[in-house]
Amino acid sequence: NSYERAQDLKRLIDNLLAGAKAELAAEPVPAFLPEVIGDALKGFDHSRTVSVANLPEVTLVVDARAVRDILGILLENALSHSPEGSDITVEALVESGRVSIGVHNQGSLPDDVDYSRLFSAFQRGAPADGAAGVGLGLFIASKLARSLNGVIDVSASRGQVSFILSLPLQASLEPTGR
Repeated sequence: NSYERAQDLKRLIDNLLAGAKAELAAEPVPAFLPEVIGDALKGFDHSRTVSVANLPEVTLVVDARAVRDILGILLENALSHSPEGSDITVEALVESGRVSIGVHNQGSLPDDVDYSRLFSAFQRGAPADGAAGVGLGLFIASKLARSLNGVIDVSASRGQVSFILSLPLQASLEPTGR
């Protein structure tokens, strides 16, 4: 219907804007991790349960807006690619001067999946919810993570898919080459 198409177009525009933001210099500021994650969770489909577990109370020096954008993309991805009614979990771990934030959902990846292609532009898996998309979300999330000297890893086992964003606690940002 028209409303769903408008929502798809809005998501596309939001993704394109997030990609453009990744090209801009990051603005690192102190950001309390539970607040950043809480902000990322606002506005998501409340018919689904998103649990938060193991959330360390640490402050990062990072571009908090970019982290919220990345987590928003990972959460949208989890919602789209997991069975209706299943739970999604967000958790974090601090280790060796880095914070790892995991978004876990029920589901699986094909046995022959090329993990490196998941983060390429216009790559799209089959969504469990039937939602349309163009395959820019993980590409933009990965680009944003790299702009923060971070990385996103993915794993799948025993019916669970996990995307892990790893960032330094203290920003050490490199120029983006603009």
